[in-house]
Amino acid sequence: METEVLNPLQSRQRARRAAYETIIDHLTPPKQLLVSEWAERYRHLPETSAEPGPWRNDRTPYLVGIMDAVVEPGIETVVFQACAQVGKSETLNNILGYFAHQDPSPMLLVQIGEKEAKAYSKERIAPMIEATPVLRNRFATSKSRSSENTTLQKSFRGGHLAIAGANAPAGLRSRAIRLLLCDEIDGYPPSAGQEGDPIELAEARTRTFWNRIKAYFSTPTLEGLSRIEAAIKDCDVVRRYYVPCPHCAHEQYLIFSQLIWEKDEEGGHLPETAEYACVSCGALIPERKKTWMLANGRWVDGTVDAETGAWEPEDKGVRHPKSIGFQINALFSPWMKWREIVAGFLRAKGDRMRLQVWVNTVLGEVFKEAGYRLDAHPLLARCEVYPEEPVPEGVLLITAGVDIQADRLEVELVGWGLNYESWSLNFLRIEGDPTLEGGPWNTLDHVLSRKFKHPSGLMLGVYSTAVDSGFLSQNVYKYCHTRRAARIWPIKGLAGEGRPIWDRPTVSNKYKVPLYPVGVDTAKTVVMSHLRIQKPAEDEYDGGPIPGFAHFPSRQPYDEEYFKQLTSELVVVRQSPNGYMKRVWMRRPGRRAEALDCRVYALAAHEGAFLAGVRLETILEAINNKRVQGPKRRVRSQGVGIG
Repeated sequence: METEVLNPLQSRQRARRAAYETIIDHLTPPKQLLVSEWAERYRHLPETSAEPGPWRNDRTPYLVGIMDAVVEPGIETVVFQACAQVGKSETLNNILGYFAHQDPSPMLLVQIGEKEAKAYSKERIAPMIEATPVLRNRFATSKSRSSENTTLQKSFRGGHLAIAGANAPAGLRSRAIRLLLCDEIDGYPPSAGQEGDPIELAEARTRTFWNRIKAYFSTPTLEGLSRIEAAIKDCDVVRRYYVPCPHCAHEQYLIFSQLIWEKDEEGGHLPETAEYACVSCGALIPERKKTWMLANGRWVDGTVDAETGAWEPEDKGVRHPKSIGFQINALFSPWMKWREIVAGFLRAKGDRMRLQVWVNTVLGEVFKEAGYRLDAHPLLARCEVYPEEPVPEGVLLITAGVDIQADRLEVELVGWGLNYESWSLNFLRIEGDPTLEGGPWNTLDHVLSRKFKHPSGLMLGVYSTAVDSGFLSQNVYKYCHTRRAARIWPIKGLAGEGRPIWDRPTVSNKYKVPLYPVGVDTAKTVVMSHLRIQKPAEDEYDGGPIPGFAHFPSRQPYDEEYFKQLTSELVVVRQSPNGYMKRVWMRRPGRRAEALDCRVYALAAHEGAFLAGVRLETILEAINNKRVQGPKRRVRSQGVGIG
């Protein structure tokens, strides 16, 4: 082969060209990967993971769109409203690993508190770094004593990762960052120490970066108090994952109300039979088809109504969105079976607190607290025909609530059945000056000593009474002091979330009568939740009676004015001077509230009776025994005479 002979000029030109190409080759960055591509190529789950080994996008196809959104052109904010067991934490880890390896930047990960930040660093981030070779080679070794790699501060070539608690202002206001990841933001305190909202403090650190990225992930909590709910509503686009039906190919977002399950011959639920009913063709889809459905799913753009939170698909979309939100529930999760979702619901229904946890962690939705807004007319329209005596069959216990006004007493008598079902028996206005001896107090004695006949023949008295002492306190104490044996209790209403409806009494008053604190905000929430139940028929999931339904008679004084008073207050969300967001009960303009107050006090008297040992199931058993054994038998059950 003949060798090419070059003159000195040609040699120098070729050498320059080779050097130039070498420089260009070194300076040209490799083809940028998407986050999901990086995860599948490089990420390894540690041995402590439920599924250790190489990351597989086909295990959770819905996470691909969320991961890739952080590198979508023009996107500055990504919001993920998620249920539990859907892969949220690993999505965060993949984003962190991607930027540490592919696009080194200063990063900040914020957890609920400093304790949680340290735990996440040790239990999630450190194992990820150790299990993923490209990250292990990039970060300073965890075995060294280098200050570049501590629990809350990890450095790597080209950047660093700071991990902070939302309650620790020092970790939120130091160096500038490009990538901000906020995890479980619904658990953040209203203020980081005395320095203000932790998210605002963290966001301020991103302002110097034109290419900043902010991601907010969380399971939601209460409607109106949820940070993730507010963040979702602020997004330009909100996406939901649609999957095709194996029978008709119709694309749909999976919702709990489409889960169908069977019952046995005794009416018992069989969660293991749960299947999904297609919203289009109605065909039942077994859970073994879920893997295929997920693999063929896609994210669909939509918008969330700022008032109601309802999601609607939006075909046109926003031309250049800067913020994208994602919503998904546990029906899509490969780690949560449909039968487990059904079983969880059956355990939670009927218990407000357990149901809230289920709605938040399984449906990935805010829990809509009953009692936010009610109107008088729907309640008036549903009044029923039943007499004051005999009381309705379901009444097992009668309590009273008394409100004190300057020129009168107002009292409501309420009959209670199982599961907080209630029947209003009478609402009375007793005219007279409460500062005087006798007068309206004597009339109140007559009202509270009355006996009501039950259809079984049982005579029911007013078991317990709660009398508000917020006005004319000494007169109330004096009245209740001599009537303790009749369980006529003075109460003091205390506002504020989380207070128990009925608490331990104090006796620091002139008459040494036990004064019972009543959490009126809690009681109002319960009352409103009962009023929001539309009918005592069948609920949409079970077919059984709804606990807590409130019955009202179609007779005076249960008129429009009564129901306006009963619905006179509503809950609004307010920010307190110290920065806390809280729910506050506010009176509607021009409304009186005596009916609501009396109802709250009657509920408090019910709680006081329960804590005093009354069990409605025992009363019901006594009633049934009386029916079987005839009227001659005389039984005494929990202070209620039967004869």
